[in-house]
Amino acid sequence: MAPARRARASAFPAVARIAQGTQVTLSLGGQRFILASGEGDAWGRDEQDNAAIVAAMRSAPRMTVTARDRQGKRFVNAWPLSGAASAMDAALIGCAKLP
Repeated sequence: MAPARRARASAFPAVARIAQGTQVTLSLGGQRFILASGEGDAWGRDEQDNAAIVAAMRSAPRMTVTARDRQGKRFVNAWPLSGAASAMDAALIGCAKLP
């Protein structure tokens, strides 16, 4: 089940090619996480995974998602994470100011 709105300390890789129900592996700085998947996105399986993913994103140089697309073909997407910690801090400050 996809996370509810207003989830805290969560990361959701949106990759349009992800097939619903496929195994999605997120790699961050030597750590691997198996994510739950929906049609085109994926998320941590529980709050502990979410917290560990967010913590790893703060220091990892890159994030890599490995999954299968709708045709069953394996793919890998990678994103640099330089500046991610600063962006997360700015988002936390911005959200704290919301009513």
